[in-house]
Amino acid sequence: MLRFRRGYILAKDAKRYGISYQAFFVLVKEFSLEKAAPGIYVQLSLTLDSLYLFSLRHPKAVYSHSTALYLLGFSDRDPLNKEITVSKGQNPKTYAQEGGKAHFVEAKLLGLGVVSAVTPQGNRVPSYNLERTLVDLVRSRNKGDPDLAPAALKNYVKLKERKIPLLLEYAKAFRVEKIINSYLDVLL
Repeated sequence: MLRFRRGYILAKDAKRYGISYQAFFVLVKEFSLEKAAPGIYVQLSLTLDSLYLFSLRHPKAVYSHSTALYLLGFSDRDPLNKEITVSKGQNPKTYAQEGGKAHFVEAKLLGLGVVSAVTPQGNRVPSYNLERTLVDLVRSRNKGDPDLAPAALKNYVKLKERKIPLLLEYAKAFRVEKIINSYLDVLL
């Protein structure tokens, strides 16, 4: 049956359950829903969660880089752009029009380190874990804030629950193992 996703409802779900678009829009009107984005409607009583909404619009995108740091509670800076990672071959303009900055990886590496993170409004979205995020920051160190990767790694080595073998496994998969090791040699 057609259900709300924490106050959001998708038109494509109606089609999946055999509900005609005409009947769906009767429901939208009956429940006084507001259009939040193409094909996505929300209850009027909710404060719009832009991170969750973006995730609903782009289900194959994974929050990464500074946005993942924010979602994981490792940064208190709410990122201006929603940084995401998607598989190669997608059009970056699609994401840029909605305030997203896309990073691209091979499809086989897209799922490496994906976790479920919670937005400030309490919705779950796909994000990378801390180790994968650190590797991504090192990989992109010359394209963004040059101080972000060193500062994040410095804070990471102070954690009791750090997983350095996992960090090195991801670093090897993305061919930045030497760079990560040089950071760790200085910080540990």
